[in-house]
Amino acid sequence: MPVQADAPAPVGMAGIDPATSGGDAEADADVKASGEEQAAPVPMATAALDAAEAASDPDANRQPVEDELPAPAEVATDLPLSFEEKDLPSLAPAPAIDPVDIVPAAMPSVRPRLLQAPPVAPSVAIVIDDLGYNERAAHRLIAAGRPLTLAFLPISPNVAGQARSAAAAGMDVIVHMPMEPLGRENPGRGAIRVGMPAESIEALVEAGLAAVPGAIGLNNHMGSKVTSDLASMRPVMATLARRGLFFLDSRTSGSSKAHAAALASGVPAIGRDVFLDNEVSFGAVMRQLQATERRARTRGYAVAIGHPHNTTIDALLAWMPEAEARGISLTTLKTLVPLDTCRQPIAQARFDCSQIGVAAVAQAERH
Repeated sequence: MPVQADAPAPVGMAGIDPATSGGDAEADADVKASGEEQAAPVPMATAALDAAEAASDPDANRQPVEDELPAPAEVATDLPLSFEEKDLPSLAPAPAIDPVDIVPAAMPSVRPRLLQAPPVAPSVAIVIDDLGYNERAAHRLIAAGRPLTLAFLPISPNVAGQARSAAAAGMDVIVHMPMEPLGRENPGRGAIRVGMPAESIEALVEAGLAAVPGAIGLNNHMGSKVTSDLASMRPVMATLARRGLFFLDSRTSGSSKAHAAALASGVPAIGRDVFLDNEVSFGAVMRQLQATERRARTRGYAVAIGHPHNTTIDALLAWMPEAEARGISLTTLKTLVPLDTCRQPIAQARFDCSQIGVAAVAQAERH
């Protein structure tokens, strides 16, 4: 999914042009059962973190744990399919927000060019969050040999090696950026918090990107408070725009402004459709994968997010060949980002959207 040479440097939406692109914390029973030792967290960039976290809480070094919302009483069959959030309206389009309220600075004179290819089959992008602490989970996903998107916590141990292995295997690698939630859960060291100066937020994002080699985008870890705050999201998107990266809104809050803020800032973006493992059981995860499949058949594509639980990976490995046999196309996130971005009303003012064939996209990505 390349960005053309006439785009502002280095608008490579890294991973869009590979040549220019740079589990939860797994304190759960899966890791305990494996008997694996967990190494001490490795700071992503000590100087940047120290400068950006002058007001961080004393618990900031604690291993981050994703806040879990209660599982639904039953799995719905109607669309739209969003199961982590309660009583939300459709999440398909980004909220309509005046770009002037989001991006005070002038936009680049040359719009990023996105090459989009309509899917030839219902397409599903599976994103696994919270990777980094559980290397065995990362190795299982890489060994699956499927086009997955792996989101790594930048403060986790050995994250650089795991990210390089995933990228070498042809998977999309993104940064799973810790952000402050509305609740009392601790997002971990290096988290973006509401009220931080813009330069501190930008330093944290840069440090996170530096810690995860080959990252082509970023999504939020927790972040229900931060993603609802435009002042916090502006410097995040400014950094991604400079780097030519995309943003995935995990949609941990029904009031998230992150997706719209990204698009208004000239950052290609997409939102999550389904959470796979609010209830961590094989049957529940399989039902959520089937819900993802229905969403893809209805809209043409869908994005699902899961976590590196053994149960989630077991269900995913069982579902993928079955889904492909039913005509589902598994794809990485970067394939869907231009398509979804260019469908949004604001896109025409912020991007040069070009629709080309699948073969042309594949050829462009090779160069």
